[in-house]
Amino acid sequence: SLDVLGVRDGYHLIDSVVTTIDICDIIAVKKRKDELVSVTMRGMGSEDIPYERNNAVKAAEAFISAYSTKGADITVWKNIPMGAGLGGSSADAAGVLNALGALYGVDDAVGIKAIADSLGSDTGYMLTGGYARISGRGEIVRPLDCDLKLDLALIIPSSGVSTGACYALSDSLGQKVQTSDEVERALSEGDREKLGKALSNGLYA
Repeated sequence: SLDVLGVRDGYHLIDSVVTTIDICDIIAVKKRKDELVSVTMRGMGSEDIPYERNNAVKAAEAFISAYSTKGADITVWKNIPMGAGLGGSSADAAGVLNALGALYGVDDAVGIKAIADSLGSDTGYMLTGGYARISGRGEIVRPLDCDLKLDLALIIPSSGVSTGACYALSDSLGQKVQTSDEVERALSEGDREKLGKALSNGLYA
């Protein structure tokens, strides 16, 4: 579910129930002797992402700056479709932070979460995944005790959607759909039929 509740300080406020699906990008990291970052993208058209807009690059640079480590050579193999609302860019940033934490022995969940939150609204959630309810800008993450396995049909359009443009258009339409309470309740009850009826996306219109 995605409930869009309004705007505060230039950020959209959301209330959303999310979970992890079994499509993932693969990230490999290797230590460098200097403090530089090298990121190579492979697959799904990711080779065309401008370096300065690549969240994997931003995550690595922020990590190295925060913890004064050496740099890294990073390769990302994309399997998550881009521009499809699946959080692939945020997942890459979170994956890089987790990988660099393991590579350099940095065990600082709070600090790494802060870096993740600075990179994108759902990046902090992507550090752990699983069923969760996220709110605020997406930085408030409350894990849900649920192990329900769901079979989903994932339909991806041939062209992506700009998140910013989508939110802006949603603001102009003024429509508010709120189903996150119902979705969480259905999950807690393990009621697939109730869940199916409650699923919604506030940006669908």
